[in-house]
Amino acid sequence: MITNELFDGIEAVIVDWDGTVVDSHDANYTALNHALRQHSVQLDRRWYHEHVGLSIVDLLNEVTAVHGDLPIARIIAASRQRLIAEIHRLEPVPATLELLDHAQNRGLPCAVASGAIAPLVTGGIRTLHLAHQFTAVVTREHVHHGKPAPDLYAPI
Repeated sequence: MITNELFDGIEAVIVDWDGTVVDSHDANYTALNHALRQHSVQLDRRWYHEHVGLSIVDLLNEVTAVHGDLPIARIIAASRQRLIAEIHRLEPVPATLELLDHAQNRGLPCAVASGAIAPLVTGGIRTLHLAHQFTAVVTREHVHHGKPAPDLYAPI
């Protein structure tokens, strides 16, 4: 249960997209595996979940260290294409929506700061009718360095 005291001293709320606003980990895993299948690579689900949080480039660099040279740019494009095609299947995380509602009721601006690309985040926001929740959306394209660098959280 969210209490008003949670927001004492808070000026704004910033949330991540993948795994926070939407439950997207399985969709991301499936899309990446679909793209890798063309190169005879299958990611173990446990390994993938241990590496969640890495950018897709960093994750694929880890994969190439084990499986050899792979066309990373093509794999990323195929994975993203699949995610965009399946965007209508995203499910919001109810606890996050509750948090955002409480924050807005207190007059706090809310934002998304995501290492994902804009078409995935803004498309998901549009699909889930969440535009009213966010005063700002910052994605990978807005910064020079993605996570874990703090660039996503700096003023734009």
